Amino acid sequence: MGEGGRSSLEAEALSAPLDPLVGTGLREEVTMGQQDDGVFRSGVLLHVTKKDGRRQALKVFKLEARIARLMKMGGINADFVQPELVVRKVVAGAYDGVKTHELDNLIAETAAYLATDHPDYSQLAARVAVSALHRITLASFSETVSKLSQYVHKETDTLCGKVLVCQCVRSVSVCSYSC
Repeated sequence: MGEGGRSSLEAEALSAPLDPLVGTGLREEVTMGQQDDGVFRSGVLLHVTKKDGRRQALKVFKLEARIARLMKMGGINADFVQPELVVRKVVAGAYDGVKTHELDNLIAETAAYLATDHPDYSQLAARVAVSALHRITLASFSETVSKLSQYVHKETDTLCGKVLVCQCVRSVSVCSYSC
């Protein structure tokens, strides 16, 4: 084991360039600036497109903080799972205007790929995926049921949400999923 409990392969991966194609003319150079600078590709600041359409600079520390927060839930050994390695690989695959949900998918896929190095990466991948689903799910169960009951299939223009709400028992049963 090298410094900080990392194997020599992990230490080498962390010190390696972000992209093996850098300098070959096949891919643009990616640099990660200081905490407030964001990520640059060929001198151009990369942006993330938020759910509401706003654009913000892609910031490495935000990605690392998100991964670290999910790791603190327990069950993931920080000696084997390196957030900065995941972030380096994610940033290498990012592009200007990447949407936040695409970034979530890229983080989850990268962590899942790294599960070949250590199984705890698969737990991180699952947590990122579940966290991403929580972001797009309505907070209220009753709002969700209401939306489901009013859902119209986009191609057939038929009402699909056959949801029956029994108010006396406050239970929900789905009658049919067919459209």
